[in-house]
This record gives sequence, C-alpha cells and structure tokens, in this order.
Amino acid sequence: MQNIGLDIGYGYTKTDTGIIFPSKIQEGVNIIHGGIEVKFNNKNYTVGMGRGTLELNKINNILTKLCMITAVSKSTNDENVNIVTGLPIGQIKSSSEELKNALSENKNIRYTIDGVERYLYINNILVYPQSAGALYAYNIEGDVIIVDIGARTIDVAYFEYSNGKRKLVKYNTLYKGMASLYTKIIELINKRYSNHGLSLDDEYGEKVLTEGLSIFGEHQDLSWLKPVYDAHVNEIIDNLMLNYPYVSTSVYLCGGGAELLFPSFRKKIGHVQILDNSQFSNALGFKMIADTLYDTEIRTVSKGNRWAI
Repeated sequence: MQNIGLDIGYGYTKTDTGIIFPSKIQEGVNIIHGGIEVKFNNKNYTVGMGRGTLELNKINNILTKLCMITAVSKSTNDENVNIVTGLPIGQIKSSSEELKNALSENKNIRYTIDGVERYLYINNILVYPQSAGALYAYNIEGDVIIVDIGARTIDVAYFEYSNGKRKLVKYNTLYKGMASLYTKIIELINKRYSNHGLSLDDEYGEKVLTEGLSIFGEHQDLSWLKPVYDAHVNEIIDNLMLNYPYVSTSVYLCGGGAELLFPSFRKKIGHVQILDNSQFSNALGFKMIADTLYDTEIRTVSKGNRWAI
C-alpha cells in the first residue's frame, strides 16, 4: 500500500515522487500526443493538455478526478493507496469534506492510461490546508509565516511554535495568483503589438516574464510592463506587511510562483527565504502527513499529532 502526497493546483498537479504536469484536460486523444491518454468511464481524455480551470470551486470538475488518477498512476504501481491532498487554506472549513467525498465517491476505479488498463483503490483520503502542508515537510523551529504562491491563489499562514507544537494563528487566501498576473501582462502585450498580428494566450505569461519576447526574431524591450508587474506584486506584499508580524517572524515562500516573485519580496522583506523544492513543498508535506497517519510503525513510535491546527 502506497502513501501519496498529492497537490492538484490550478496550474500544475504534483506528487511527492516528483510527478508534475499541467492541470489541464481535453476530451479525445490528441493526435500530436503531447499529453497523457486516459480512458475513464468509457470516455477518452488527454491529461496535461487542453484547458484547465480557474473556477474557485473545482471540486466536482472532471478535471480534478482525472488529475488525481493520472498523478497517482504515474507515481506508483501499487493499486492500493492512501492520499493526502489539499485546498487553499481559506477554503478548508467550507470545502474539505466536499473534496474528500468527490475524490473518494468511487473508491474502486478502473481506467486505462496510455493504453494500459489499471485499477485504483483509495483506502483513505485526507484534505489538508495548503501552506500548512508545505511547512510540515521542513524542520523549521520558531514562529513562521508561509506564503504559498500558486496559479489561482496565494495562501498566507502564520504559525506560532511552542512546546514542540505548531499552532495556526492567522491565515488568509488572496485570489491574486500568477494566472491573474499573466492575464494582465498578455492582454497588454497583445494590445501593444496587435499591428504585428500578435495574439498570445494567457498561458504564455510565464514564458514572457522569464524569457522575454521576440517578434520576427527581434528581442523586445518589455521594461514598460514593470509598473504593472510591481503593482500586482506589491499588493500581495503589502497585504502581508499590514496583517502579519513579518518583522519578528521568519518568512518563507513556496509554490510555483515563488522563484519568480522572490526578488520583489526580497526588496521589501530582506529576510524572506524560499523553501527548498518550493513547487513540490505541499506534496512533500502531504506525504509526510500520510506516513504519520497511515503507516503503523510511524504511528506507533510517534503517538499523536505535533500540530495544533
């Protein structure tokens, strides 16, 4: 039986084993074959290509279930699994049971992936808060603020550390993730270069910000976008500085947008750091939680939960 740490993000789906693919699906088999072919409930899909979703509630979306099946299948050959996954920390109280029920409504799953018939039995599933899950994977003492920068959401969580336990004191979820920044950037670029016939999709935002933009082989000066970028990022940082004790507390970034936004955070919060393997932080933490809960040996050695959340 395999324990799996699963992070189904709005941008990418990740597991603790290092599996990562875009959280996108399309019906049918892609002729170009750039994704993962999955047959589920007698329908063919390509996972990792097509369209994702930015809907706040994606729990009952077929995309969520297919991403789970695909990620688990790519992570283990074991047909029996325990899963710990997550939600934005601001959605935990309202939606964790709904997600748990949606993912486990059919515990026995029969499917085909890349032409091979497989079976999956979900023994247990737990939904844990993102950012809290990330912190679980690291041995950090003292009070800490975690900023989890995802595609749709940014989770900010403040933990106090006392007597060997962590307590979640304050948190919030901002819907100012990387996707909204990419949308702003691409909208402005398409408008500015419309006379060149440029019409980029929003998903090119990350590539433009990290690699720049060339048109007809000529590299473009994008410095005019800096005020837009700064305004977006500063809104996130200002929220943190106004509402959390960042001066006296360690601050860590994680999530897919951590590396891109780190320089901007560093300018205002000099002691901010990035968690190692930051894009997989939640998945790694979820795996440790699964081991603690579902592994008999670990549970026998360490009774109880060292977290007070």
